[in-house]
Amino acid sequence: SDQAVMKVYREEVSPRIDLLVDTSASMFVTPEKGVQTHRILRFCVESSLAMSASIHVFYLTGQGMKPVPLESVLQDGCEALGPAGRGQSEEDLVLQNSFPSLRPGSLRIFLSDLLYSEDPKAVLRPLIKDRGRAVLLAPYDYSEEAPEWQGNLHLENCETGRIRRQRVSSSLLNTYKRAYRRHLSIWREQARILDIGFA
Repeated sequence: SDQAVMKVYREEVSPRIDLLVDTSASMFVTPEKGVQTHRILRFCVESSLAMSASIHVFYLTGQGMKPVPLESVLQDGCEALGPAGRGQSEEDLVLQNSFPSLRPGSLRIFLSDLLYSEDPKAVLRPLIKDRGRAVLLAPYDYSEEAPEWQGNLHLENCETGRIRRQRVSSSLLNTYKRAYRRHLSIWREQARILDIGFA
């Protein structure tokens, strides 16, 4: 017929979704952020079930990746796990795991506030190994980006419980706000480079 024809074969498979949930204390540092974390988790699970996907849920704790039965997630969600990262830094939380249980070719959804001091590439690269695709969903709390700190304060590290006495001036507060926005912009840029969705 003198016409080029391309035949495309698409294998009929059930989508595979690996949902990784950061359970460190900062994910629940305020009631609002805890509720948001729970809602995003529930949204991911319900959306996966609606498309008949094979979904595996893992809670990331200081002891490693903990597989969680789907029934437990649907019944209790984040209410049952609470902040498991107390006494453990968030970078240890993720880098100790290296995501060994992810299935080849799966969609990896990482639910985390991304408040790590580690290089984002060290966390993001394992998410796209073995033909994986990835999405980052970060619960947001306005009080973290723009806290109303002023004067002499006792600041508690929610991960370790350590108390720090700090005088917060307006210039120090502005420095913090710039650093916070820069931190998230670095994660966003690295996600873009690696073709990882970010919201």
